[in-house]
Amino acid sequence: MRNIISNKYIRIDAIQIVAFLVTLHGLLFESDFTRRPYITYFKSVTILCIVIFWIIALIQNKPYARNVVYLLIPCLVGYRTATKMYNENIIFLLLLMFLCRRDTIDKIIKVAYCTTKVFFWIHFFIFFVSRIVPIGVSDNFLIGEMGMRYYFFTTHPNTIARIFIFYIALSCFVYNLDLSIFKWLIIFTVTVVLYYLTKSDAVYLIFVCFLLSHLAENEKVDKMLTYATKYGIPFFLIFSLSLAWSLSIPFLYQFLKKLDLMMSYRLTSNLKALSLYSPTFLGQNSVFGKEFVYQGVTYNYIYADNMYIYTVLHWGIFYLLLMAILLFLTAEKLDFKSKMMIIVLLLYGIGENGVTPVYVSYSLLIAYSVLIKSESKKISIHI
Repeated sequence: MRNIISNKYIRIDAIQIVAFLVTLHGLLFESDFTRRPYITYFKSVTILCIVIFWIIALIQNKPYARNVVYLLIPCLVGYRTATKMYNENIIFLLLLMFLCRRDTIDKIIKVAYCTTKVFFWIHFFIFFVSRIVPIGVSDNFLIGEMGMRYYFFTTHPNTIARIFIFYIALSCFVYNLDLSIFKWLIIFTVTVVLYYLTKSDAVYLIFVCFLLSHLAENEKVDKMLTYATKYGIPFFLIFSLSLAWSLSIPFLYQFLKKLDLMMSYRLTSNLKALSLYSPTFLGQNSVFGKEFVYQGVTYNYIYADNMYIYTVLHWGIFYLLLMAILLFLTAEKLDFKSKMMIIVLLLYGIGENGVTPVYVSYSLLIAYSVLIKSESKKISIHI
């Protein structure tokens, strides 16, 4: 009797692998545990793997011609900027857009959610374990006017808060805004703990997520989110520039000084950045966050703590313009949970500039996915 041997195949889902590697790439730069070894030993290998699996993903899911039309020029310009800034996040975001469609975006977001979730909880738990059990590691901290601020083994107290905010935004999308009361209680507890230990006021966005997730059936709120998504970029850019420049007006200074204090001197810092650097169309390698000499003058720790101001000064108006066009074209086609993700990003940008990691920018992939046909011809590659 002849033995029948059945062959088992494992399908390589290259899209999920690319989404995982790109998300992980952004997160590993944020951790004290992984940043140095990753840059030294694994970064080049990771980038090579991203390119290889991206090519496989294109073979599996043939891109439509409109993908090339939309993304060819941004990719070429993005590559120039990525090379100039030594930062690959923009080009990775554009490469992921080649893979985004209505039939692929959910699994891409789910991979990003799971990766960000694991990263956050590992750092959250290690922080408390290290304070109870002598495991040979200790966290960094800042002492300033706001008191002691802990890093949670990341690059800055605001970093762990940012990771948590977008982890919760991603979870709202993955679970279709249907998080249980028990989960929200856990989320609010962690939010309070993070605010107490990091003093990062950006965690207020967790309450925005909660509020919007419970207003998903409200047509008026949905309409407001559509307008906010459609016109958010130009509105917040004008708002941010006006607020910073208003500090130089004498009769407004006393009022804005209190607001500046509430915003941890972000207005003053943004005004200094605007007076030092000129807006650029395709980016300039401007220096922020450390002491440096510029045109013979020594400057000390200038920040552009605003996504809109930071983009026009550092990455270039071109990228903010692309984002504005994308949201303008897609706002009315997005569902409620997608618009919520975008609003969280736009509001976060008012007081923070750390928006280039892809785990922060997945809402832009969601917006782009609605421009592409809902189905794609798939070719299975087996091993």
